[in-house]
Amino acid sequence: MKEIYFLIIMLSSIITRGQSDINDCNSNYGDFYVGQTPGINFRSQPTKESESICFLPFGTKVEICSQCLNSDSTVDKKHWSNFEGEKCWKAAKYNNRVGYIFSGYLTEMSIITDQNLCLLKEGPICPENISYNPELYWYGIYSEHLPNKKSSVESRVSKLKSVKVNITTFKEGCYGAGPPTVCIYTDVEEESLFLIGINQKLSDTTLKAHRRYGEQFIGFIYPGQYISTVGEYILQGRGVVTHFSEKRDDTFDFYEIALINENHPSISQIISKDFFNDYQPSLVWDGDLNADNLPDFLFNDFGRYFFLLSSNNHEKNKLVEKFATFNLRNCN
Repeated sequence: MKEIYFLIIMLSSIITRGQSDINDCNSNYGDFYVGQTPGINFRSQPTKESESICFLPFGTKVEICSQCLNSDSTVDKKHWSNFEGEKCWKAAKYNNRVGYIFSGYLTEMSIITDQNLCLLKEGPICPENISYNPELYWYGIYSEHLPNKKSSVESRVSKLKSVKVNITTFKEGCYGAGPPTVCIYTDVEEESLFLIGINQKLSDTTLKAHRRYGEQFIGFIYPGQYISTVGEYILQGRGVVTHFSEKRDDTFDFYEIALINENHPSISQIISKDFFNDYQPSLVWDGDLNADNLPDFLFNDFGRYFFLLSSNNHEKNKLVEKFATFNLRNCN
């Protein structure tokens, strides 16, 4: 009888402490997002053994108290003591309910989960935000280079593979320049050039683009340089260099990249003007993702990624349109 009475007192103490934790935080809550796929449990008490009130999917916005309650060095077999910063259980509010969340699975970075086309980069990264819709079909683009020694044309081959995307705030062996905001990886061992989520199913296939002999595959396209791509199209760099540096901080009087139909030059688009303003983007990838025999591109400008998909709006010289962006920042 004494044991039952003692147990009741303990449970009452835990409940009272929990309510006190929440009441003490009324003015100290901040907005956070669930940064773990597929999601985490919203607990009734600040322990991993306590009852789950509900499941919070990846990207769920929650209000979190800044006060650290119950430290826990190992959660879900992850050794959080190896991770920089204080990781502990914190009081939380969600959908007019109160409970507890382990802070290691949270991020202040905003997460968007309702886009029809999303772009991600693998690795330990610190993006300005993440666009990840679990309802989309996700694919990795894997680059290969297959030279044809019998031809003056080199085939540049990209493999398109269906993947399962995983996102976490902490993964053993996944470190960057300081603690990563998130670590993005897939069920494919090879690291992709980039990941893309779209609202239609594609077949695992080979995406081809062609280069004339000696043309570079990726990088900055200098004024006067031509890069052949899918179909009858070429990329042309235009501008005047006023200062040249081996460290790639050249100064240009003006600079632009034009996408031109080689057989019909009147069909063209100044894509740098439409998408990059005064920046100097590098070509990361080109190919034909949507199988329309028109080029699609991924450009990177110092951490700003732009995915350009071919357009049917040729009357207004819109050969490609911006369908997705992904901005990285320093992890420090």
